[in-house]
Amino acid sequence: MSRPAQTLADSVGTRARSIDAYVTRMDALYRTHAISDADLSRVYAGGFLEFYVFLEQSLEDLFLGLVVARLVSGRSGVRPLVTIASDRVAKAVVVGERYADWLP
Repeated sequence: MSRPAQTLADSVGTRARSIDAYVTRMDALYRTHAISDADLSRVYAGGFLEFYVFLEQSLEDLFLGLVVARLVSGRSGVRPLVTIASDRVAKAVVVGERYADWLP
């Protein structure tokens, strides 16, 4: 059974809010001098990288989910031109041996 593609967007939003809450807590600790400048820089870098990787994986999941009909878009006219029955085959066709760059 297919599920709405919107569920992926919802999970991206949830992850973004979670990372933002974490960074906000760490920023509060920084303001009380409980953590150093370097620690806060690592918090921001880590939060950015975690979100970037999650977003890129979500884009791949969206594309492959639409191609194998695991996901359906709520927008009319959004449909795969080719449907592939297997996740493994779809990933091999779309991504290949390595990984696809979904973001610039």
